[in-house]
Amino acid sequence: MSTSRGAKLPEEIVHDGAMITSTAAKLVRRLREMGQHLTTAESCTGGLIASSITDVPGASAVFDRGVVTYSNAAKTALLGVPEALLVEHGAVSAPVATEMVRGALSAAGADLAIAVSGIAGPGGGSAEKPVGTVFIGVCDREITRVYHFAFANRTRSEFKAVTCAAALRQAAALISDSLPSRGASSLQSDVAAATADGSLQACYQLRADQGVEELALYYRH
Repeated sequence: MSTSRGAKLPEEIVHDGAMITSTAAKLVRRLREMGQHLTTAESCTGGLIASSITDVPGASAVFDRGVVTYSNAAKTALLGVPEALLVEHGAVSAPVATEMVRGALSAAGADLAIAVSGIAGPGGGSAEKPVGTVFIGVCDREITRVYHFAFANRTRSEFKAVTCAAALRQAAALISDSLPSRGASSLQSDVAAATADGSLQACYQLRADQGVEELALYYRH
């Protein structure tokens, strides 16, 4: 069954909500087992990721703080995103998502960070970055991964929900990968899972000692 203009069916919306709940619980449980802490830096989701985490009983053991950096000025002031980078690439971009997530990790002194920046619509899109474009960054103290998704034909609330679900899923994937040889092979498996619905456009990875200009492209739709 389909709907006009690709609108989501009610059961699909419920599925996003169920995925958020289950993935947030899994993430909190795993972080508690590891004795680690999580932080968030959100733009387009407006705090929804932090809210989903704090919905989980016992989240205070792993979640100390999160920030909503909706404006460019906030991204610079709270996360250290260079103004020049925002001018060159725009707030919704892989380089900015990289600086957001790494800045959040550093500012909070956390072990794992999530950052998102996207275009929820209905306005604000362009040919290069249409409505539904979002960049999701996840990182620990060693690895940073940035995912470019295209979640088209959704209302603002639906876009926020699917972005939240994807962000939690990618964070859980990063900490579940505990092999000493973390890198391309594990990322390939992660990308394969993320491409199932066709929304993943690109994926990048870099190591802790690399700069944003060294983002390595691992997948392009």
